[in-house]
Amino acid sequence: MVQTRIAITVGAASVLHRAACCATRYAACRRQFQSIKGSDDERQLLDYQLHQDTLAKHLSIAMTLHLVIGDLINLETQSSVEI
Repeated sequence: MVQTRIAITVGAASVLHRAACCATRYAACRRQFQSIKGSDDERQLLDYQLHQDTLAKHLSIAMTLHLVIGDLINLETQSSVEI
């Protein structure tokens, strides 16, 4: 049962990591709204603090899950060996 829960967590972390990477790449390429009046240059989405905070939150959760899952797998293998 524990192995199933770990497998579900691994899958969820993997999907979150891929989604956060795709969103970061999109934000790096996407431009919108003119930053200076009269200028043709538009601002990147990553120039906005709110967008940076949102992306950083999701990336940090994905990385934390990755680290925690590694520890969970080690604990599960140790406990299965001891039993």
